[in-house]
Amino acid sequence: MVAQADRPPSPPVTSEEPGPADEEAKDEKAPAEAAPPAQPRPGARPTGTSPAPASPRAIRDRVAEDARRLEELRRLRILAEDRKKGLQVLIDRLMNSGDREQRRVANLQRALEDEKANADQLAAQIEAVKRSLQEARDAAGKGKDEREQLRWIVGGIAGLTLIGAAIGGFLLLRARRRARELSRTAGELEAEKKRRSQAKDWALVSPSRRLKLSGSGLSDQLRGVVVGRSTEVADVLIEGSEISRRHARFHLEDDRLYVTDLDSMNGVVVNNRKIPANSPFELRSGDQIAIATSAFEVRSVGGQD
Repeated sequence: MVAQADRPPSPPVTSEEPGPADEEAKDEKAPAEAAPPAQPRPGARPTGTSPAPASPRAIRDRVAEDARRLEELRRLRILAEDRKKGLQVLIDRLMNSGDREQRRVANLQRALEDEKANADQLAAQIEAVKRSLQEARDAAGKGKDEREQLRWIVGGIAGLTLIGAAIGGFLLLRARRRARELSRTAGELEAEKKRRSQAKDWALVSPSRRLKLSGSGLSDQLRGVVVGRSTEVADVLIEGSEISRRHARFHLEDDRLYVTDLDSMNGVVVNNRKIPANSPFELRSGDQIAIATSAFEVRSVGGQD
């Protein structure tokens, strides 16, 4: 009986089976119980022993370091307070300047509204002045039209008068110039007539005939005296089929006699030399000239060459 009393009571038996949570807790405890105890590192201080006491020098260095840290923290706190005060002053200034700017903007808006009102008044005054000017112009328009018409009439008359005077002056100048030209031409004709009348005659002499070359005809620079067989174009006729209708031309230039072959068929021979066609050739008194087969001697009538 004593032995039974000393035995501990057995735990109560329960019919509940272990759940999943109990299985997980059991699995977690199993590795921990199975792991071996950690071995101490070489040279490490055994667990449960007290640290070694610090040296006085290390304590002094630590105290000095803590003092420096404390002084630095105080200085940073002072700087932070000063910065806070500066920011507060700046905020106050900004708020004050914002108020001033708002007041300034309000003043500018009021001034702008006043200027707009003044501009509207001026515009109304300008419109009134324009209307009065237009009325004055309309009132003066009728009289102005009449004066304008009269001015145009007077201007037209004056313009026509000036144009007439200009045309008259031009015609007068032209008439005077024409008169001078006619006078000059008349003088030239008179001088030419006098020169022709005073020009000496020439003659082409052969044993059987004598052909007279009048001085007046020879003095004509454009025509001269034409010798040929045609009665229509020749001034002096020479019969014969060997003679061209316009065979040769004689003319005077500076009182000298020249002959020109008018591109005849049988040509002109002077002193046994055929002269080129269409080229004046000078003749002298006594020269021998052959017009085709007709031979002549050139002679000056009324004087010596």
